[in-house]
Amino acid sequence: MKKKKGFARVEFIANLKEIKTLHESGYNKRMIYDHLAEKGKVTMSYSIFCSYTFDGVRRKKRRKPKRSAITQEDRPFVHKSIVTKEDLDELI
Repeated sequence: MKKKKGFARVEFIANLKEIKTLHESGYNKRMIYDHLAEKGKVTMSYSIFCSYTFDGVRRKKRRKPKRSAITQEDRPFVHKSIVTKEDLDELI
């Protein structure tokens, strides 16, 4: 049976009280996950489990912003491989 989207969140929130109690007792996320998975209380993967905060909110992955292509207008200076006398006179 395929789980519906959002089922991991339901599992996490259903066990939130126990998760918080274990965390306050000094258990780390791996130990908490193993404990809940052993009891059959969670079926989500460990990576999805780790993406939730102890408030039941899922953290989004940070994505790097896409680099935009540099257009000719954006370039402050373009180096010419051949410099003419007119180019030099223009600079002076």
